[in-house]
Amino acid sequence: MSDIERSNEIAFSVVTAHPTLRERQLALGVVGMVLVGFAAVAPFADIPLLRLDSFIPSIQVIVSITSIITAVLLFGQFSTVGSRGVLVLAAGYLFVALTVISHILTFPGAFSPTGLLGAGTQTAGWLYLFWHFGFAASVFGYVLLKDAKGPVRYAAGSAIAWTVTTVVGLVCLLTWIFTAKEQFLPVLFADRANFTRLALYSTGVDSFLSALALALLWRRGRSTLDMWLCVTISAFLAELVINTVLISGRFTLGWYLGRVFAVLVPTIVMILMLAQIFALNAKLTRTAIMLQRERSNKLASLDAVVAAIAHEVKQPLTTIAVRGAAAKRYLGRTPPGLREAESSVGAMVAASMRANEVFENIRVLFSDADQKRQPISVNQLATEALDLLREELKAYGIEATIHPTPELPAIMAHSGQMREVILNLIQNAIDAMKAVSGRHRVLQIRTGHHGNGAIVISVEDTGSGIEPEKIKSIFDPFVSTKAKGRGLGLAICKSIVERHHGELSVSPKIDGGARFQLILPVKATAPPELPNPLVNVIQMPSSSTKELYS
Repeated sequence: MSDIERSNEIAFSVVTAHPTLRERQLALGVVGMVLVGFAAVAPFADIPLLRLDSFIPSIQVIVSITSIITAVLLFGQFSTVGSRGVLVLAAGYLFVALTVISHILTFPGAFSPTGLLGAGTQTAGWLYLFWHFGFAASVFGYVLLKDAKGPVRYAAGSAIAWTVTTVVGLVCLLTWIFTAKEQFLPVLFADRANFTRLALYSTGVDSFLSALALALLWRRGRSTLDMWLCVTISAFLAELVINTVLISGRFTLGWYLGRVFAVLVPTIVMILMLAQIFALNAKLTRTAIMLQRERSNKLASLDAVVAAIAHEVKQPLTTIAVRGAAAKRYLGRTPPGLREAESSVGAMVAASMRANEVFENIRVLFSDADQKRQPISVNQLATEALDLLREELKAYGIEATIHPTPELPAIMAHSGQMREVILNLIQNAIDAMKAVSGRHRVLQIRTGHHGNGAIVISVEDTGSGIEPEKIKSIFDPFVSTKAKGRGLGLAICKSIVERHHGELSVSPKIDGGARFQLILPVKATAPPELPNPLVNVIQMPSSSTKELYS
Protein backbone atom coordinates (compact mmCIF):
# COMPACT_ATOMS: atom_id res chain seq x y z
CA MET A 1 0.00 0.00 0.00
CA SER A 2 1.41 3.44 -0.92
CA ASP A 3 1.86 6.22 1.63
CA ILE A 4 -0.81 8.28 -0.12
CA GLU A 5 -3.35 5.44 0.03
CA ARG A 6 -2.56 4.80 3.70
CA SER A 7 -2.86 8.52 4.48
CA ASN A 8 -6.30 8.66 2.87
CA GLU A 9 -7.50 5.60 4.76
CA ILE A 10 -6.50 6.88 8.21
CA ALA A 11 -7.86 10.36 7.69
CA PHE A 12 -10.66 9.66 10.15
CA SER A 13 -8.83 7.35 12.60
CA VAL A 14 -8.59 8.16 16.33
CA VAL A 15 -5.14 6.56 16.24
CA THR A 16 -3.79 9.43 14.13
CA ALA A 17 -6.29 12.27 14.62
CA HIS A 18 -5.39 15.00 17.11
CA PRO A 19 -7.90 15.74 19.89
CA THR A 20 -9.96 18.90 19.68
CA LEU A 21 -10.21 21.45 22.48
CA ARG A 22 -13.67 20.15 23.35
CA GLU A 23 -12.35 16.59 23.59
CA ARG A 24 -9.52 17.71 25.87
CA GLN A 25 -11.97 19.48 28.12
CA LEU A 26 -14.18 16.39 28.26
CA ALA A 27 -11.20 14.16 29.07
CA LEU A 28 -10.13 16.48 31.89
CA GLY A 29 -13.69 16.39 33.18
CA VAL A 30 -13.66 12.57 33.32
CA VAL A 31 -10.29 12.56 35.10
CA GLY A 32 -11.66 15.11 37.53
CA MET A 33 -14.64 12.88 38.28
CA VAL A 34 -12.32 9.91 38.90
CA LEU A 35 -10.17 11.99 41.28
CA VAL A 36 -13.23 13.33 43.11
CA GLY A 37 -14.58 9.81 43.52
CA PHE A 38 -11.19 8.56 44.71
CA ALA A 39 -10.80 11.42 47.21
CA ALA A 40 -14.34 10.97 48.50
CA VAL A 41 -13.91 7.26 49.23
CA ALA A 42 -10.31 7.38 50.51
CA PRO A 43 -11.10 8.14 54.19
CA PHE A 44 -13.73 5.37 54.30
CA ALA A 45 -12.17 2.85 51.90
CA ASP A 46 -11.39 0.16 54.52
CA ILE A 47 -14.87 0.12 56.06
CA PRO A 48 -16.22 -3.44 55.69
CA LEU A 49 -19.56 -3.81 53.94
CA LEU A 50 -22.03 -6.61 53.45
CA ARG A 51 -20.61 -9.50 51.45
CA LEU A 52 -22.35 -9.83 48.09
CA ASP A 53 -21.17 -12.96 46.30
CA SER A 54 -23.16 -12.02 43.18
CA PHE A 55 -21.35 -8.67 42.85
CA ILE A 56 -18.23 -10.00 41.14
CA PRO A 57 -20.02 -11.99 38.41
CA SER A 58 -22.39 -9.08 37.76
CA ILE A 59 -19.83 -6.30 37.52
CA GLN A 60 -17.04 -8.24 35.83
CA VAL A 61 -19.27 -9.62 33.10
CA ILE A 62 -19.58 -5.98 32.07
CA VAL A 63 -15.78 -5.62 32.16
CA SER A 64 -15.33 -8.73 30.01
CA ILE A 65 -17.96 -7.79 27.41
CA THR A 66 -16.76 -4.20 27.02
CA SER A 67 -13.14 -5.40 26.82
CA ILE A 68 -13.99 -7.84 24.02
CA ILE A 69 -15.86 -5.13 22.11
CA THR A 70 -12.94 -2.73 22.57
CA ALA A 71 -10.47 -5.39 21.40
CA VAL A 72 -12.53 -6.03 18.25
CA LEU A 73 -12.71 -2.32 17.49
CA LEU A 74 -8.95 -1.95 17.99
CA PHE A 75 -8.27 -4.92 15.73
CA GLY A 76 -10.33 -3.09 13.13
CA GLN A 77 -8.21 0.02 13.61
CA PHE A 78 -5.07 -2.08 13.21
CA SER A 79 -6.29 -3.47 9.90
CA THR A 80 -6.83 0.13 8.74
CA VAL A 81 -3.80 2.04 10.05
CA GLY A 82 -1.35 -0.89 10.28
CA SER A 83 0.20 0.19 13.60
CA ARG A 84 1.83 -2.62 15.60
CA GLY A 85 1.15 -0.66 18.77
CA VAL A 86 -2.60 -0.81 18.14
CA LEU A 87 -2.29 -4.57 17.66
CA VAL A 88 -0.54 -4.89 21.04
CA LEU A 89 -3.18 -2.73 22.73
CA ALA A 90 -5.97 -4.82 21.19
CA ALA A 91 -4.21 -7.93 22.49
CA GLY A 92 -4.14 -6.33 25.94
CA TYR A 93 -7.86 -5.74 25.96
CA LEU A 94 -8.50 -9.28 24.74
CA PHE A 95 -6.23 -10.58 27.49
CA VAL A 96 -8.25 -8.62 30.06
CA ALA A 97 -11.56 -9.92 28.69
CA LEU A 98 -10.51 -13.58 28.82
CA THR A 99 -8.68 -13.32 32.15
CA VAL A 100 -11.71 -11.68 33.73
CA ILE A 101 -13.80 -14.68 32.66
CA SER A 102 -11.38 -17.00 34.42
CA HIS A 103 -11.41 -14.67 37.43
CA ILE A 104 -15.23 -14.80 37.61
CA LEU A 105 -15.30 -18.60 37.42
CA THR A 106 -12.60 -19.06 40.07
CA PHE A 107 -13.71 -16.31 42.49
CA PRO A 108 -14.55 -17.82 45.91
CA GLY A 109 -18.27 -17.74 46.56
CA ALA A 110 -19.30 -16.63 43.08
CA PHE A 111 -20.41 -20.08 41.87
CA SER A 112 -18.97 -22.34 44.58
CA PRO A 113 -17.29 -21.79 47.97
CA THR A 114 -13.77 -22.08 46.49
CA GLY A 115 -14.53 -21.32 42.83
CA LEU A 116 -14.92 -23.49 39.72
CA LEU A 117 -12.24 -25.16 37.58
CA GLY A 118 -10.64 -26.70 40.67
CA ALA A 119 -9.62 -23.28 41.96
CA GLY A 120 -8.19 -22.65 45.41
CA THR A 121 -8.12 -19.66 47.70
CA GLN A 122 -5.22 -18.00 45.85
CA THR A 123 -6.37 -18.56 42.24
CA ALA A 124 -8.58 -15.48 41.79
CA GLY A 125 -5.96 -13.25 43.41
CA TRP A 126 -3.20 -14.34 41.04
CA LEU A 127 -5.51 -13.94 38.03
CA TYR A 128 -6.31 -10.41 39.25
CA LEU A 129 -2.61 -9.52 39.47
CA PHE A 130 -1.79 -10.84 36.00
CA TRP A 131 -4.92 -9.26 34.53
CA HIS A 132 -3.69 -5.82 35.64
CA PHE A 133 -0.04 -6.56 34.83
CA GLY A 134 -0.99 -7.66 31.30
CA PHE A 135 -3.04 -4.54 30.60
CA ALA A 136 -0.31 -2.17 31.86
CA ALA A 137 2.24 -4.07 29.75
CA SER A 138 0.04 -3.75 26.65
CA VAL A 139 -0.15 0.03 27.13
CA PHE A 140 3.67 0.08 27.34
CA GLY A 141 3.83 -1.91 24.12
CA TYR A 142 1.35 0.40 22.44
CA VAL A 143 3.34 3.54 23.29
CA LEU A 144 6.63 2.01 22.14
CA LEU A 145 5.28 0.49 18.91
CA LYS A 146 2.46 2.79 17.84
CA ASP A 147 4.58 4.45 15.15
CA ALA A 148 5.87 1.10 13.84
CA LYS A 149 3.98 0.03 10.73
CA GLY A 150 2.52 -3.45 10.65
CA PRO A 151 2.03 -5.77 7.68
CA VAL A 152 0.20 -4.75 4.56
CA ARG A 153 -3.53 -5.24 4.44
CA TYR A 154 -3.59 -8.76 3.05
CA ALA A 155 -1.36 -9.88 5.97
CA ALA A 156 -3.27 -7.98 8.69
CA GLY A 157 -5.81 -10.80 9.05
CA SER A 158 -3.04 -13.30 9.62
CA ALA A 159 -1.41 -11.05 12.26
CA ILE A 160 -4.73 -10.69 14.09
CA ALA A 161 -5.34 -14.44 13.97
CA TRP A 162 -1.89 -15.21 15.42
CA THR A 163 -2.39 -12.55 18.12
CA VAL A 164 -5.77 -13.94 19.17
CA THR A 165 -4.37 -17.50 19.23
CA THR A 166 -1.42 -16.39 21.37
CA VAL A 167 -3.59 -14.49 23.85
CA VAL A 168 -6.08 -17.37 24.19
CA GLY A 169 -3.23 -19.81 24.72
CA LEU A 170 -1.59 -17.56 27.32
CA VAL A 171 -4.83 -17.12 29.29
CA CYS A 172 -5.49 -20.86 29.22
CA LEU A 173 -1.92 -21.54 30.43
CA LEU A 174 -2.17 -19.02 33.28
CA THR A 175 -5.59 -20.35 34.29
CA TRP A 176 -4.21 -23.88 34.40
CA ILE A 177 -1.19 -22.80 36.46
CA PHE A 178 -3.27 -20.81 38.96
CA THR A 179 -5.80 -23.65 39.38
CA ALA A 180 -3.96 -26.95 39.00
CA LYS A 181 -0.77 -25.67 40.66
CA GLU A 182 -2.41 -23.36 43.16
CA GLN A 183 -0.87 -25.16 46.15
CA PHE A 184 2.65 -24.23 44.91
CA LEU A 185 1.91 -20.48 44.57
CA PRO A 186 2.88 -17.84 47.16
CA VAL A 187 0.00 -16.91 49.47
CA LEU A 188 -1.86 -13.70 48.61
CA PHE A 189 -4.87 -14.18 50.91
CA ALA A 190 -4.78 -15.21 54.54
CA ASP A 191 -8.41 -16.29 54.14
CA ARG A 192 -11.20 -15.66 51.63
CA ALA A 193 -11.29 -11.93 52.41
CA ASN A 194 -8.03 -10.57 53.93
CA PHE A 195 -4.83 -9.72 52.04
CA THR A 196 -1.31 -10.76 52.99
CA ARG A 197 1.65 -8.37 52.68
CA LEU A 198 2.65 -10.12 49.45
CA ALA A 199 -0.71 -9.19 47.93
CA LEU A 200 -0.14 -5.54 48.79
CA TYR A 201 3.40 -5.59 47.41
CA SER A 202 2.21 -7.33 44.23
CA THR A 203 -0.55 -4.82 43.56
CA GLY A 204 2.04 -2.14 44.33
CA VAL A 205 4.17 -3.48 41.46
CA ASP A 206 1.15 -3.30 39.15
CA SER A 207 0.48 0.25 40.34
CA PHE A 208 4.08 1.29 39.69
CA LEU A 209 4.02 -0.24 36.21
CA SER A 210 0.72 1.51 35.45
CA ALA A 211 2.11 4.84 36.65
CA LEU A 212 5.14 4.42 34.37
CA ALA A 213 2.83 3.59 31.46
CA LEU A 214 0.78 6.73 32.18
CA ALA A 215 3.92 8.89 32.33
CA LEU A 216 5.27 7.47 29.07
CA LEU A 217 1.89 7.86 27.37
CA TRP A 218 1.58 11.45 28.62
CA ARG A 219 5.02 12.28 27.24
CA ARG A 220 4.75 10.61 23.86
CA GLY A 221 1.01 10.66 23.22
CA ARG A 222 -0.43 12.96 20.56
CA SER A 223 -3.56 11.38 19.17
CA THR A 224 -7.15 11.24 20.39
CA LEU A 225 -6.65 7.59 21.38
CA ASP A 226 -3.54 8.52 23.40
CA MET A 227 -5.47 11.14 25.32
CA TRP A 228 -8.33 8.81 26.24
CA LEU A 229 -5.89 6.05 27.15
CA CYS A 230 -4.44 8.49 29.68
CA VAL A 231 -7.92 8.85 31.15
CA THR A 232 -8.29 5.06 31.16
CA ILE A 233 -4.96 4.51 32.92
CA SER A 234 -5.99 7.12 35.49
CA ALA A 235 -9.06 5.07 36.41
CA PHE A 236 -6.99 1.88 36.25
CA LEU A 237 -4.37 3.37 38.59
CA ALA A 238 -7.05 4.63 41.00
CA GLU A 239 -8.35 1.05 41.37
CA LEU A 240 -4.86 -0.32 42.04
CA VAL A 241 -3.99 2.36 44.57
CA ILE A 242 -7.18 1.64 46.48
CA ASN A 243 -6.31 -2.08 46.62
CA THR A 244 -2.67 -1.42 47.52
CA VAL A 245 -2.85 1.39 50.07
CA LEU A 246 -6.36 2.03 51.28
CA ILE A 247 -7.90 -1.39 52.01
CA SER A 248 -6.85 -4.57 53.80
CA GLY A 249 -9.20 -7.05 52.17
CA ARG A 250 -12.22 -7.81 50.03
CA PHE A 251 -15.81 -6.60 50.53
CA THR A 252 -14.86 -3.17 51.83
CA LEU A 253 -16.14 0.16 50.48
CA GLY A 254 -12.88 0.73 48.58
CA TRP A 255 -12.91 -2.79 47.16
CA TYR A 256 -16.41 -2.33 45.76
CA LEU A 257 -15.58 1.12 44.35
CA GLY A 258 -12.41 -0.28 42.76
CA ARG A 259 -14.54 -2.64 40.70
CA VAL A 260 -16.50 0.37 39.45
CA PHE A 261 -13.23 1.93 38.31
CA ALA A 262 -12.41 -1.40 36.63
CA VAL A 263 -15.53 -1.01 34.49
CA LEU A 264 -14.29 2.40 33.29
CA VAL A 265 -11.05 0.95 31.90
CA PRO A 266 -12.54 -0.79 28.84
CA THR A 267 -15.68 1.33 28.66
CA ILE A 268 -13.92 4.65 28.02
CA VAL A 269 -12.02 3.43 24.96
CA MET A 270 -15.03 1.43 23.74
CA ILE A 271 -17.22 4.54 23.81
CA LEU A 272 -14.50 6.49 22.01
CA MET A 273 -14.24 3.87 19.26
CA LEU A 274 -18.00 3.56 18.86
CA ALA A 275 -18.37 7.34 18.72
CA GLN A 276 -15.72 7.42 16.02
CA ILE A 277 -17.52 4.72 14.05
CA PHE A 278 -20.84 6.57 14.25
CA ALA A 279 -19.20 9.86 13.28
CA LEU A 280 -17.35 8.22 10.40
CA ASN A 281 -20.51 6.50 9.22
CA ALA A 282 -22.36 9.81 9.28
CA LYS A 283 -19.53 11.52 7.39
CA LEU A 284 -19.36 8.73 4.81
CA THR A 285 -23.13 8.91 4.37
CA ARG A 286 -22.93 12.65 3.76
CA THR A 287 -20.00 12.09 1.42
CA ALA A 288 -21.91 9.46 -0.55
CA ILE A 289 -24.87 11.82 -0.85
CA MET A 290 -22.62 14.66 -2.01
CA LEU A 291 -20.84 12.41 -4.52
CA GLN A 292 -24.19 11.27 -5.88
CA ARG A 293 -25.31 14.89 -6.07
CA GLU A 294 -22.09 15.88 -7.83
CA ARG A 295 -22.53 13.00 -10.27
CA SER A 296 -26.07 14.17 -10.99
CA ASN A 297 -24.78 17.73 -11.41
CA LYS A 298 -22.17 16.57 -13.90
CA LEU A 299 -24.81 14.72 -15.88
CA ALA A 300 -26.99 17.82 -15.75
CA SER A 301 -24.02 19.91 -16.86
CA LEU A 302 -23.42 17.63 -19.82
CA ASP A 303 -27.10 17.79 -20.67
CA ALA A 304 -26.97 21.59 -20.43
CA VAL A 305 -23.97 21.78 -22.77
CA VAL A 306 -25.66 19.55 -25.34
CA ALA A 307 -28.91 21.50 -25.00
CA ALA A 308 -27.10 24.82 -25.42
CA ILE A 309 -25.36 23.64 -28.58
CA ALA A 310 -28.54 22.10 -29.95
CA HIS A 311 -30.45 25.29 -29.22
CA GLU A 312 -27.98 27.46 -31.09
CA VAL A 313 -27.42 25.10 -34.02
CA LYS A 314 -31.16 24.63 -34.47
CA GLN A 315 -31.58 28.10 -35.98
CA PRO A 316 -29.13 27.79 -38.91
CA LEU A 317 -30.29 24.23 -39.51
CA THR A 318 -33.89 25.46 -39.65
CA THR A 319 -32.83 28.15 -42.09
CA ILE A 320 -31.10 25.54 -44.25
CA ALA A 321 -34.18 23.34 -44.22
CA VAL A 322 -36.59 26.20 -45.01
CA ARG A 323 -34.38 27.69 -47.71
CA GLY A 324 -33.72 24.26 -49.18
CA ALA A 325 -37.47 23.63 -49.47
CA ALA A 326 -37.90 27.07 -51.07
CA ALA A 327 -35.10 26.40 -53.58
CA LYS A 328 -36.73 23.08 -54.50
CA ARG A 329 -40.04 24.84 -54.98
CA TYR A 330 -38.49 27.55 -57.15
CA LEU A 331 -36.70 24.99 -59.32
CA GLY A 332 -39.95 23.06 -59.76
CA ARG A 333 -41.69 25.95 -61.42
CA THR A 334 -42.15 26.29 -65.15
CA PRO A 335 -40.01 28.10 -66.05
CA PRO A 336 -37.74 27.56 -63.01
CA GLY A 337 -37.21 30.55 -60.71
CA LEU A 338 -33.44 30.45 -60.97
CA ARG A 339 -32.85 33.82 -59.36
CA GLU A 340 -34.98 32.96 -56.34
CA ALA A 341 -33.42 29.49 -56.13
CA GLU A 342 -29.96 31.03 -56.27
CA SER A 343 -30.88 33.37 -53.43
CA SER A 344 -32.14 30.45 -51.35
CA VAL A 345 -29.02 28.40 -52.00
CA GLY A 346 -26.89 31.38 -51.02
CA ALA A 347 -28.84 31.66 -47.78
CA MET A 348 -28.27 27.94 -47.19
CA VAL A 349 -24.51 28.38 -47.61
CA ALA A 350 -24.53 31.35 -45.25
CA ALA A 351 -26.56 29.36 -42.68
CA SER A 352 -24.14 26.42 -42.88
CA MET A 353 -21.23 28.80 -42.25
CA ARG A 354 -23.17 30.28 -39.33
CA ALA A 355 -23.72 26.78 -37.89
CA ASN A 356 -19.96 26.33 -37.80
CA GLU A 357 -19.61 29.74 -36.18
CA VAL A 358 -22.08 28.72 -33.45
CA PHE A 359 -19.66 26.17 -32.01
CA GLU A 360 -16.89 28.76 -31.82
CA ASN A 361 -19.25 31.28 -30.19
CA ILE A 362 -20.28 28.79 -27.50
CA ARG A 363 -16.66 27.79 -26.86
CA VAL A 364 -15.70 31.41 -26.35
CA LEU A 365 -18.79 32.05 -24.22
CA PHE A 366 -17.93 29.24 -21.77
CA SER A 367 -14.25 30.17 -21.50
CA ASP A 368 -12.18 33.04 -20.18
CA ALA A 369 -10.49 33.59 -23.55
CA ASP A 370 -10.34 37.12 -24.91
CA GLN A 371 -13.16 37.80 -27.35
CA LYS A 372 -12.29 39.42 -30.67
CA ARG A 373 -14.42 42.52 -31.06
CA GLN A 374 -14.89 44.80 -34.03
CA PRO A 375 -17.05 47.78 -35.03
CA ILE A 376 -20.57 46.60 -35.83
CA SER A 377 -23.59 48.44 -37.25
CA VAL A 378 -26.61 47.42 -35.23
CA ASN A 379 -28.93 48.42 -38.08
CA GLN A 380 -27.12 46.09 -40.45
CA LEU A 381 -27.00 43.38 -37.78
CA ALA A 382 -30.76 43.56 -37.20
CA THR A 383 -31.48 43.59 -40.96
CA GLU A 384 -29.29 40.51 -41.54
CA ALA A 385 -30.88 38.63 -38.67
CA LEU A 386 -34.37 39.39 -39.92
CA ASP A 387 -33.45 38.35 -43.45
CA LEU A 388 -32.08 35.01 -42.21
CA LEU A 389 -35.46 34.15 -40.68
CA ARG A 390 -37.57 35.71 -43.45
CA GLU A 391 -38.84 32.39 -44.81
CA GLU A 392 -39.89 31.16 -41.36
CA LEU A 393 -41.68 34.44 -40.74
CA LYS A 394 -43.60 33.99 -43.99
CA ALA A 395 -44.42 30.39 -43.16
CA TYR A 396 -46.24 31.46 -39.98
CA GLY A 397 -47.85 34.56 -41.48
CA ILE A 398 -45.89 36.98 -39.34
CA GLU A 399 -45.59 40.58 -40.55
CA ALA A 400 -42.06 41.72 -39.74
CA THR A 401 -40.89 45.33 -39.94
CA ILE A 402 -37.70 47.07 -38.89
CA HIS A 403 -37.50 50.71 -37.78
CA PRO A 404 -33.81 51.67 -37.85
CA THR A 405 -32.54 55.01 -36.62
CA PRO A 406 -30.18 56.39 -39.26
CA GLU A 407 -26.55 57.22 -38.58
CA LEU A 408 -26.28 55.22 -35.39
CA PRO A 409 -22.70 54.89 -34.12
CA ALA A 410 -21.07 51.48 -34.42
CA ILE A 411 -20.56 49.37 -31.35
CA MET A 412 -17.50 47.27 -30.47
CA ALA A 413 -18.76 43.70 -30.16
CA HIS A 414 -18.27 40.07 -31.14
CA SER A 415 -20.29 39.93 -34.36
CA GLY A 416 -21.18 36.25 -34.20
CA GLN A 417 -22.38 36.41 -30.60
CA MET A 418 -24.43 39.56 -31.10
CA ARG A 419 -26.05 38.04 -34.20
CA GLU A 420 -27.00 35.00 -32.08
CA VAL A 421 -28.60 37.28 -29.47
CA ILE A 422 -30.82 39.03 -32.01
CA LEU A 423 -31.64 35.76 -33.78
CA ASN A 424 -32.62 34.21 -30.45
CA LEU A 425 -34.91 37.14 -29.63
CA ILE A 426 -36.55 36.98 -33.07
CA GLN A 427 -36.91 33.19 -32.88
CA ASN A 428 -38.53 33.49 -29.44
CA ALA A 429 -40.95 36.04 -30.85
CA ILE A 430 -41.83 33.65 -33.71
CA ASP A 431 -42.41 30.81 -31.23
CA ALA A 432 -44.59 33.07 -29.07
CA MET A 433 -46.83 33.99 -32.01
CA LYS A 434 -47.22 30.51 -33.53
CA ALA A 435 -50.21 29.64 -31.37
CA VAL A 436 -51.81 33.11 -31.49
CA SER A 437 -55.07 33.28 -33.45
CA GLY A 438 -57.66 35.95 -33.90
CA ARG A 439 -55.25 38.86 -34.24
CA HIS A 440 -52.39 39.99 -36.42
CA ARG A 441 -49.00 38.48 -35.87
CA VAL A 442 -46.63 41.42 -35.91
CA LEU A 443 -42.90 41.54 -35.21
CA GLN A 444 -41.19 44.90 -34.92
CA ILE A 445 -37.50 45.63 -34.50
CA ARG A 446 -36.41 49.12 -33.50
CA THR A 447 -32.97 50.64 -33.07
CA GLY A 448 -32.13 53.97 -31.50
CA HIS A 449 -29.99 56.02 -29.13
CA HIS A 450 -29.97 55.35 -25.41
CA GLY A 451 -28.47 58.38 -23.82
CA ASN A 452 -25.13 59.65 -25.09
CA GLY A 453 -23.00 56.52 -24.82
CA ALA A 454 -25.25 53.59 -25.77
CA ILE A 455 -27.67 52.28 -28.36
CA VAL A 456 -30.84 50.27 -27.87
CA ILE A 457 -32.38 47.44 -29.90
CA SER A 458 -35.92 46.36 -29.10
CA VAL A 459 -37.76 43.29 -30.38
CA GLU A 460 -41.55 43.46 -29.96
CA ASP A 461 -44.12 40.78 -30.73
CA THR A 462 -47.87 40.26 -30.44
CA GLY A 463 -47.61 36.79 -28.97
CA SER A 464 -49.10 35.34 -25.82
CA GLY A 465 -46.84 37.41 -23.57
CA ILE A 466 -45.04 36.41 -20.37
CA GLU A 467 -46.74 35.68 -17.07
CA PRO A 468 -45.87 38.35 -14.44
CA GLU A 469 -44.46 35.79 -11.97
CA LYS A 470 -41.95 34.61 -14.61
CA ILE A 471 -40.65 38.06 -15.56
CA LYS A 472 -37.94 38.06 -12.87
CA SER A 473 -36.70 34.55 -13.64
CA ILE A 474 -37.08 34.51 -17.41
CA PHE A 475 -33.30 34.87 -17.92
CA ASP A 476 -32.38 32.13 -15.44
CA PRO A 477 -31.04 28.85 -16.87
CA PHE A 478 -33.68 26.15 -17.41
CA VAL A 479 -36.58 28.60 -16.99
CA SER A 480 -38.81 28.55 -20.08
CA THR A 481 -42.28 29.70 -21.10
CA LYS A 482 -42.41 27.06 -23.83
CA ALA A 483 -43.94 23.63 -23.31
CA LYS A 484 -40.84 21.89 -24.69
CA GLY A 485 -38.29 24.63 -24.08
CA ARG A 486 -35.03 24.00 -22.26
CA GLY A 487 -34.72 27.53 -20.89
CA LEU A 488 -31.20 28.12 -22.24
CA GLY A 489 -31.67 30.61 -25.09
CA LEU A 490 -32.36 33.71 -23.00
CA ALA A 491 -29.78 32.66 -20.41
CA ILE A 492 -27.17 32.53 -23.16
CA CYS A 493 -28.33 35.88 -24.55
CA LYS A 494 -28.07 37.56 -21.17
CA SER A 495 -24.63 36.08 -20.62
CA ILE A 496 -23.42 37.40 -23.98
CA VAL A 497 -24.89 40.85 -23.36
CA GLU A 498 -23.34 41.12 -19.89
CA ARG A 499 -19.96 40.15 -21.33
CA HIS A 500 -20.39 43.14 -23.65
CA HIS A 501 -21.17 45.36 -20.66
CA GLY A 502 -24.76 45.69 -21.76
CA GLU A 503 -28.22 45.06 -20.39
CA LEU A 504 -31.02 42.79 -21.54
CA SER A 505 -34.52 43.25 -20.14
CA VAL A 506 -38.10 42.24 -20.89
CA SER A 507 -41.43 43.89 -20.27
CA PRO A 508 -45.01 43.00 -21.21
CA LYS A 509 -46.84 45.13 -23.78
CA ILE A 510 -50.18 46.71 -22.95
CA ASP A 511 -51.87 45.24 -26.03
CA GLY A 512 -50.36 41.76 -25.50
CA GLY A 513 -47.05 40.25 -26.38
CA ALA A 514 -43.63 41.14 -25.02
CA ARG A 515 -40.87 43.65 -25.58
CA PHE A 516 -37.22 42.63 -25.22
CA GLN A 517 -34.81 45.54 -24.96
CA LEU A 518 -31.08 45.26 -25.59
CA ILE A 519 -28.82 48.13 -24.49
CA LEU A 520 -25.17 48.14 -25.56
CA PRO A 521 -22.41 50.71 -24.95
CA VAL A 522 -20.92 52.41 -27.99
CA LYS A 523 -17.36 52.54 -26.66
CA ALA A 524 -15.45 49.32 -26.01
CA THR A 525 -15.10 48.49 -22.32
CA ALA A 526 -13.49 45.65 -20.41
CA PRO A 527 -15.75 42.66 -19.81
CA PRO A 528 -17.62 43.15 -16.52
CA GLU A 529 -16.78 41.07 -13.47
CA LEU A 530 -20.26 39.58 -13.33
CA PRO A 531 -21.23 35.97 -12.71
CA ASN A 532 -22.19 34.11 -15.85
CA PRO A 533 -25.46 32.34 -14.97
CA LEU A 534 -25.11 29.66 -17.61
CA VAL A 535 -21.44 29.02 -16.88
CA ASN A 536 -22.45 28.44 -13.25
CA VAL A 537 -24.70 25.68 -14.50
CA ILE A 538 -22.16 24.16 -16.88
CA GLN A 539 -19.21 24.35 -14.51
CA MET A 540 -20.63 22.82 -11.34
CA PRO A 541 -18.68 23.50 -8.12
CA SER A 542 -16.85 20.62 -6.52
CA SER A 543 -17.29 21.73 -2.89
CA SER A 544 -18.59 18.28 -1.92
CA THR A 545 -15.23 16.80 -2.87
CA LYS A 546 -13.43 19.28 -0.62
CA GLU A 547 -15.67 18.28 2.34
CA LEU A 548 -14.56 14.67 2.21
CA TYR A 549 -11.46 15.45 4.22
CA SER A 550 -12.61 18.48 6.11
